[in-house]
Amino acid sequence: MREDHRPQTQENPDIVKTTVEKLSPTRAKLTISVTPEELKPSIAHAYEHIAEQVTIPGFRKGKVPPPIIDQRVGKAAVLEHAVNEGLLSSTLGS
Repeated sequence: MREDHRPQTQENPDIVKTTVEKLSPTRAKLTISVTPEELKPSIAHAYEHIAEQVTIPGFRKGKVPPPIIDQRVGKAAVLEHAVNEGLLSSTLGS
């Protein structure tokens, strides 16, 4: 019996577009596509969460503006937090 290694795409307009490509019997490649509009609430939450955690002189905890967070922590850290939290919340269905 020959196994099919072609990508399988599943699309749910309410969530995200995913593609699963079976690489071997024990490995698979998962590709997830999210539009910026779908990720926007997760990015806002990431800024709030990071603002509560960082201490930056001149700002109260939780009141650090996004441009300062980008400058001090990095936009990549914000996006990583947003993607991880967004995936987790959509996986758990909350």
